[in-house]
Amino acid sequence: MNAQLPKNPFEIREISPTEQVQKDSTGSIFQAFNPFELVQPTYPIVQNKEGNIKISKPLFPVISLGKTSYQQIKNILFWMLLFLSFLLALALNLNRNVALNIYRSFTNINFFSLQLRDSNEQQRFIYFILYGLYFIGLSIFIYLGYTYYIGIRHPYYLLYIAGIVCLIYVIRHISLFLFGRIFGVEKEMYALSYSVTTFGCFLGILLIPSDFLIAFINPELAKKIILIIGALIAVLYFVRHGRDILISSNLWRNSIFHFLLYLCAFEIAPLLLIYKILRIEGVLS
Repeated sequence: MNAQLPKNPFEIREISPTEQVQKDSTGSIFQAFNPFELVQPTYPIVQNKEGNIKISKPLFPVISLGKTSYQQIKNILFWMLLFLSFLLALALNLNRNVALNIYRSFTNINFFSLQLRDSNEQQRFIYFILYGLYFIGLSIFIYLGYTYYIGIRHPYYLLYIAGIVCLIYVIRHISLFLFGRIFGVEKEMYALSYSVTTFGCFLGILLIPSDFLIAFINPELAKKIILIIGALIAVLYFVRHGRDILISSNLWRNSIFHFLLYLCAFEIAPLLLIYKILRIEGVLS
């Protein structure tokens, strides 16, 4: 009988506005909807160079903290950098020669070995302060670069960046320690870990004044200084790698396998991982 009706029984019947609100068996009100409607994606759809369409999902969550202005960011950075400058001056005054010793150990392998052998408690305490200043200075530098080139973000993101930077270096030092214990090359791994520390102390002395300069000058000039400082850090980073190869000469002469394993696991793989993260975040095209 139903088949003989003029209307197709399989057609989807339109729901009138009065029928959109219904009651279930328990008496609760619910809103009727079409289960075949396409749900709008949570993340934006982008099209790459090859023409393939994909959903762009950010790797890190976007935190909604309200609007902020660059003047508020400058006020926070002013007091923060003022305190960091005080700590930097305190560390340099505890030992007037520490900056010169760090520079000489960075440029002279023999002096680096001497500093590694003769380091005392006071020198380690100063290195601890300078290394902490490096973490904070690098985080502020990244945050300022993001603010100038991509857009203003809430100062909370500074804590987010600092946590990521600290986590990277903590994992690095723990991994070097475990690598040395597992493969019996503790001496070489300790020297490389000390090299990373002195390199961070050297950059910490440079980054705190640079951050102060970048935060309170003309934005166009600040962008140029960010590029210059970034290029300088990249050059010093590769110089440090060349020095580390010379420092670990006993390692790659006696066991080329362990040296290649260290090179791939601790130097090449982190750079590729950071590059992949930046691609996912859309920072790099």
